[in-house]
Amino acid sequence: MDFQLDYFRQTIYLISNNLDLDDDLTTQTSIEEETQRVIKKIDTHQPNDISTFTDFIHFQLGALTRTAKEIEDIVSFKENMSDDLEKLLESMLNGIETIIRHIYTYFRDQFDYNTLLIKKTISDHVKQLDITIEEYLSLFKKSNIEQELTEILLDALYLRLADPPRFRHLEFSHHLLDYLHQNVKKHVQKETLVNNLISWKFNHPRFFDYYINNISGKLRDSATISENFRALIFLKKQISQVPIENTISYNPLLPQINRSLLHVLESELDFMKQLDFLNSELMNSGILDSKYKVSLSVKQLAYLIFLAVEVGIITERKAKRVHEYIISHVSTTETERISEKSFSNGYYVPSSVDIGVVSDKLAEMLAKAQSQF
Repeated sequence: MDFQLDYFRQTIYLISNNLDLDDDLTTQTSIEEETQRVIKKIDTHQPNDISTFTDFIHFQLGALTRTAKEIEDIVSFKENMSDDLEKLLESMLNGIETIIRHIYTYFRDQFDYNTLLIKKTISDHVKQLDITIEEYLSLFKKSNIEQELTEILLDALYLRLADPPRFRHLEFSHHLLDYLHQNVKKHVQKETLVNNLISWKFNHPRFFDYYINNISGKLRDSATISENFRALIFLKKQISQVPIENTISYNPLLPQINRSLLHVLESELDFMKQLDFLNSELMNSGILDSKYKVSLSVKQLAYLIFLAVEVGIITERKAKRVHEYIISHVSTTETERISEKSFSNGYYVPSSVDIGVVSDKLAEMLAKAQSQF
């Protein structure tokens, strides 16, 4: 397979080994001519029997990024570098960046979006973004986009979500910038923005966590399991109907974001169905009223449930799910409606008084059981 970068490689070798450079071959003009020569060779390449054009493009991209990394390392670490030598290396980097940009622009179907971004590409992107970023921050603010989502989007725009950043991340940043530019004089609906991120296959873990936390917040605001069930069904329908664009995934190693979110929603729905079935069985048998009242306080009840989980009487290990069920189906002598905060405090940080009350009740139950043994 052709290797088109001999000029750049030979120049790097001479510089790395402190050898004399040919002045006629290291001018700005010669670098520009070599850059155009490589571009022409790529444009006119005819694949042979054992090499496809895509393979050729990927090979050249790999060679270009490795060569650029060597030049960047020389610029960063070589001591006592003259101004002329530094300008020469910067010109070579500009030439390589020009070649990569040409391939990115004109051979998008063959382009390898896993290609690493060179420092100059990142720097140019950040400088251009800095010009308009205040407009986009203003757009987020007037559209009431939460700080958490704003920070995620800013990190995506500035290529800070990936280390090291690649062209797939630059592609997403451009996609998001185009969308923001179209709406900068208006405002954006958070729901529309989030659906667009799903549509663009933005499957970064921070966005996934953000969406799941939003789901949890909606469920906490619901007073009953039936309300939770309706909310989950609506969210599942909403995500299922988001059209997925024919774009590259933000992270090809992770599942598509819509599938991950649907999996979480389906798991929550399955759990709700199990709770509903259990509730129906207990109510039908007369064991549990629709709001089963206990003589304990909220914190005493919470500690009793904690003990039941700890010893395996209640097999559900996720405290949040246990809390939600108890809060929805049990009332106490103190209140008809138990708050999540009060229950959690008693569950995790019981007072000595509450522990004593529960211990006395358990002792009564033990004495009762022993009397019947």
